[in-house]
Amino acid sequence: RALQGAFSLGANDGAVQLALGPQTLDVGPYFPKAIPIRGLTANLSWLRQADGWQLSGQGVQLATPALDAYTDFRLTLPADDSPYLALLARVDLHDAGQAWRYYPRLAMGEGLTNYLTQALQHGQASGATILWDGRLNEFPYHQGSGVFQAWVPLQQAVFQFDPSWRPLSDLSLDLLFANDTL
Repeated sequence: RALQGAFSLGANDGAVQLALGPQTLDVGPYFPKAIPIRGLTANLSWLRQADGWQLSGQGVQLATPALDAYTDFRLTLPADDSPYLALLARVDLHDAGQAWRYYPRLAMGEGLTNYLTQALQHGQASGATILWDGRLNEFPYHQGSGVFQAWVPLQQAVFQFDPSWRPLSDLSLDLLFANDTL
């Protein structure tokens, strides 16, 4: 497995610049299945805080057969509370039928993950945007305590809104997922 990187470690902080070549990433319980990648580059840093840790990523670039993504994020991991995620990502989706591989299952929940896996069957999107800002245990933010938005400008899409309906095909859709609504 091709891995290049530079590390900087301190007692309470650290940083890594890494580059991975083509391989398959085992993502454990966090995503539905292992993710084949063409490449990944990232600048990551971590910092011990009074009540836990903070992990940050800048310029995280992921290239896979199904999508290319550019992401910045901050994940705060308090010792006695739910993790807090602040994330902004731009995604070019080459094969929407494979998008299910990238749904963060534990954060999105099984219901939304399963729905989207069946509903989004084909298509492409250029410049999709994902914004996530909130505590993970409060998703989907019914009380306004956080924000999840995914804007996906799908082209040539096949989408099945309901399992009892026939799929709609050759669609051009601007999908906006806001918290748990479409």
